[in-house]
Amino acid sequence: MKGKCSFLAYSLCLMSMFFLLSTVSGFSQPQNKKDSIEIARKAKFEIAKEVLKSKTFGILPDDNRTPYDRKNFMGFENNKLVLQGVFAKSAPRHVCEVKNYIYKLDDNGNVTVTFDFSGRVTTGKFKIVMQKGDNYVEIIETIGFNVNNPARTPFKLYGEVFPSDSCNYMVIANEL
Repeated sequence: MKGKCSFLAYSLCLMSMFFLLSTVSGFSQPQNKKDSIEIARKAKFEIAKEVLKSKTFGILPDDNRTPYDRKNFMGFENNKLVLQGVFAKSAPRHVCEVKNYIYKLDDNGNVTVTFDFSGRVTTGKFKIVMQKGDNYVEIIETIGFNVNNPARTPFKLYGEVFPSDSCNYMVIANEL
């Protein structure tokens, strides 16, 4: 478990590159706080786009329906999908295999990721959509079911995408 410090350092490095490139290519430095915020958002989007593409991302839910809990996490660790808290719909941490991982970047710059997952007691499908310009995603459809209870229960969540090793969450010890 690592804090957001490495993500901040990575973001600052990427933002510095944007500043450098804009200066070298003849564009001026940001003139106000609004420009700086926009550059930071673009940097976050570029990082999120790359980690979604390379399956090295983590998502921390962030919406008004999901109470904050440091145990809520979905992401990749050691090439395995990890679901815990609200994503696992149970107390244990689920470690799953992933199949049919498809990353698409549309003509407008929006990112869509779909994949199937299966673990010892859970299987399902995720569809994640990220609009161009920010690292905030909408998990449009999550269909998961427990092997012992095959009732499908779709739900929708929202959250921020970070490099998986930069997500600030609490690892649940019980693992399935």
